[in-house]
This record gives sequence, C-alpha cells and structure tokens, in this order.
Amino acid sequence: MSQYKLLALDMDGTLLNSKKEITEHTYQALERANEAGCQVCLSTGRGFAELKDYERQMDILSHGILISGGCIYDFHNQEVLSQRTIEREFIEQIVAAIADRDIMVQVLNQTLSVVEKSILSRMEDFYMGVYTPMYEEVTTKVEDIRDFLLHSGEDATKINLYHRSPKEREKTLQLLKDLPLSFAYSEQTSLEITPQNIDKGAGLKFLCEKLSISPDEVIAVGDADNDLPILREAGLSVAMGNANDHVKELADVVTGDNDHDGIAEIVERYIL
Repeated sequence: MSQYKLLALDMDGTLLNSKKEITEHTYQALERANEAGCQVCLSTGRGFAELKDYERQMDILSHGILISGGCIYDFHNQEVLSQRTIEREFIEQIVAAIADRDIMVQVLNQTLSVVEKSILSRMEDFYMGVYTPMYEEVTTKVEDIRDFLLHSGEDATKINLYHRSPKEREKTLQLLKDLPLSFAYSEQTSLEITPQNIDKGAGLKFLCEKLSISPDEVIAVGDADNDLPILREAGLSVAMGNANDHVKELADVVTGDNDHDGIAEIVERYIL
C-alpha cells in the first residue's frame, strides 16, 4: 500500500491539458488512485463557477482547496469547511492602485466569478485568450468592475489582476505589497490577491488537520508560482513537465507535461 493518502492537483496546466480537458487516461488513473485508498483533491485558483464544465468528472474528488486556498470544500458532503474574504478597507486600496490603468480584473467568491463585460473581447491583450469561452459561459458580467468591488456588497475571496506585461504586474505589486494580504503570480501576467496568510499551502494544512493526515502523506502537483506554497508543504512535491523554472527547482520530482498525462504517471509511480 502507498504511503500517500491524498493527491492534491492544480487544474490549469496540471490536471487540465492545453485544451482545458481532463483526458480519459488521467481520469481513469485518478479512479484507480481512489480505489487504492488515496483521496484526490483539487488545489486551484478557480472557484465554484469555473468548475461547471467538469461537473461530470468531479466524482473522483473528495475535497477542493479552491480560490487559491480561500475556500476549502468537501465534495462528498457538499459542504464549505472554511472560507475567508478580503476586508473592505483593503479592497478600496486595491481599487485605488489600479485606477485609470488598463488591467483586467476578476473577482471570485464562493458562488461568483465576476468580470467587466467589455473585457471579454480583449482577453488576448492580457494573455488570457484561451479562457475566453469559459469566461463567456460562467462569469457574471458587470459594466464597471471597480464599482462592483466598491459598492455591490458582494464579498471577494480573491481578486485576480491581469496585466498587459510582467512589468505592469510588478508595478501593481509594489503599490500593494505592504498591505496585510497574500500575493502570488499566476498565468503570464496575473497577480492573485487573497486574504493574509491564505494560499494553497495554508489550505492544505487546514485540510490535513480535518482529515487527520500528515502533510508527509500528501503528493502535491503544480506548474506555476501560485503552487509553490502547497509544494513546500507536501511530503512529495511534483512539477509538471510544462512547469516554470521556479516550480521545477523546488519540486522533488518532475513528471510528464499536461498534454502527455503527467498526472497519470505520478499515480502509477507513487500510488499504485
């Protein structure tokens, strides 16, 4: 029997191939992991609204570390175990930092993924073109996302700021870095903002306590900087073949890329 009791998977660039699909081979491998006694959970920046296209394949999941750790969810019991949101005073400062700048803003909470209606035709400008069909289908569209943040009354578990260049992203981080919040890079130009001390690693620690397992009994797999905290926590950290250099340098193991069923390879090697 494997020493590993939980397999924590990032979605984009990891569980999903470049067509944003879970391949049948990977799905079957995860079914076999479950049968072998290893629970499978998501570790993703996505919220509930962005899981819609995968509902039929969610039966393989026990839990989700969602919205970059801002929400921990029990799929079996359909129960939110933990949820954190960004305080209003910090939202005001975030809005001030991006005023009059060409930045694509996305707001996520337990039920919503919200974007500005006019941005959907320009997602290529922010290196997010591959997500356009999903955003058109699952997001709530508003006329003014900054006004939504300030006046809608909706909570924000995470705010994603997509920039036209890494240089612009760095400018935003310098403006906000002293706030008591957590920041992470994802995609090519995204800055993820979550409540203080909230990231995928903190989410894994919380979930391990709930499940009465040790982080040493966890395999975590990812490809981007926002996966680094969970990779540091897990007993076995795995970088996808398509992962960036930061992830590969940190990881214990590098597997195949997301277009060649790298997840299935890990299941075969370390769980079965």
